[in-house]
Amino acid sequence: MWMEWLVEIGLGILRVTWQPLLYAAIIFAFWTGYKRIEKERKQFGHRIFEITAEWKKTWLTGLLFGLLLSIGILLTGGLISYEWMLFVSAVTLLFLLFNQTRLLSPIYTIGISALTIWLLNFFDITIINQAISDAIYTVDFVFVSYIMLVLFLAEIILVTTTKRSRTFPGLEKSDRGKFVGFHSAKRLMLIPFFVPIQGTALQLDQWLPWWPMFEMGSTTFSLMLFPAIIGFQQRFHSTLSDHGAKQLAKKLTLLFVVLLALAVGLYFYPEWVYVFLAVAIVGRLLIQWATYMSESGKRSIYSPQPDGIQIVGITPHSPADEMGLVIGEKIVRVHDHPVSNEHEFYEIMSVNQTYCKLSVKNLDGEVRFVQRPIYQNERHELGLVFVKEKPKFSLQPSQTEEFDLDEVVTATEKNQQKYHQSDSPESYTTNRNMEEEQFSIEWNEQDKLESSDLEKQPKIEQSHDSFLDFLESDSSEQDQLEPPKQASPEKLDAPNQRANRTGPRHTEQEKIEEPKNSEHNINEKALYEDELMSLIEELRSNEDDQKKD
Repeated sequence: MWMEWLVEIGLGILRVTWQPLLYAAIIFAFWTGYKRIEKERKQFGHRIFEITAEWKKTWLTGLLFGLLLSIGILLTGGLISYEWMLFVSAVTLLFLLFNQTRLLSPIYTIGISALTIWLLNFFDITIINQAISDAIYTVDFVFVSYIMLVLFLAEIILVTTTKRSRTFPGLEKSDRGKFVGFHSAKRLMLIPFFVPIQGTALQLDQWLPWWPMFEMGSTTFSLMLFPAIIGFQQRFHSTLSDHGAKQLAKKLTLLFVVLLALAVGLYFYPEWVYVFLAVAIVGRLLIQWATYMSESGKRSIYSPQPDGIQIVGITPHSPADEMGLVIGEKIVRVHDHPVSNEHEFYEIMSVNQTYCKLSVKNLDGEVRFVQRPIYQNERHELGLVFVKEKPKFSLQPSQTEEFDLDEVVTATEKNQQKYHQSDSPESYTTNRNMEEEQFSIEWNEQDKLESSDLEKQPKIEQSHDSFLDFLESDSSEQDQLEPPKQASPEKLDAPNQRANRTGPRHTEQEKIEEPKNSEHNINEKALYEDELMSLIEELRSNEDDQKKD
């Protein structure tokens, strides 16, 4: 007799190959991992987790639940038709095709399948043929509800054991148009358990007189290994992912207690099974909606901050992981230099590529120091993931000389009025003569102060050049700065012109040609002034956003 059981268990394992859900689960495991890696490379430039990260550290829990569930089903009794299992597999496969991991809760897969079958039977709809319809409609929904409740307990354990280091970081744009971070808790579990199917292989009446508990016209059965897929997905941006997962697990546990109380009543009033399924589905939907609403409208904790760089993610087994860094902590200093964005971090790290010393502010606001040597085959990012900031530069005071933005705006507005009013060649000639006289006076005054300001001149010129580079920097999507433009020949000859000390002079031929090109010069300068004003307005908005943050 024991040999018959061993043979039947072996055949049950082989019958899992009849299940299309097994092949769908394998394909989905690699497909969802591939899409996630593709998104990680697009947002962060490299892969963070392996392709099977969603299934990692869930196999042992799934096998243990499958063993306990199989023993419980065989001891309590209950038969399920193969056609019914195919119907549940079809509903699960539909959710997999749309990549909806959040719908892989057993309450959705089994509950929706049971209610759909009840509606089809209520309207007397034939599924393929009459034989298949009878095999599906005769399944006891109370027995199915108990299996769903046990699998729901496995889902709660899956949510509870979610770790912050195993959730997936991502980037999205906030209402202000800046990139902020979030974490997506996404986990999958495979629970293979034996399901008794009506057949002529085994019989338990001689050992268990109450078997089967749910009479279905036959006491003989066969075993089939059914691969149940359980998953959940939830996005968190206003709280840490592990804290958010624990809050979600508490809500699911409360729903489980309510369903467990109703399940006891089903044993005495089986006709209320459809109410039980409806309560389970509606309750799970309400919990998912409440979690989404609690996150929406709140500010992300992974946003750019002026006093450090927040760690959004850490690559497993990277130098940052070995240094004990934690997601959510803030790096405030690198090699004793303060940093406020990832570009400053990489710039300082590129200076010293053999050693790393960080000042980190933990979640309690306390500063600690971590350090580690960097080896040749390791990347300078250390496996850290930050929020991608745009523009690439940081709005920090210059080390040479500060410039007054209001003075720049005033001068630009005066130049705009001057160039817009000069719309004729005659007015251009008059203004040009006045400019030449003023230019000559300024050169004479500058020569008088040249000796006293000789030491300050390099510093001023450096500040002026840095300001021009600041205005000409490009904050494009690729975060690359434009190379400095080469100086024109006229600017290079400026030192030679200073020796004349008489200001700019023009020949008669130049004075004749100037009115012809005046209109073109006016339009070109006016366009330059308009572009300069737009850059200044953008600079002001960035400074206002930084103050608000």
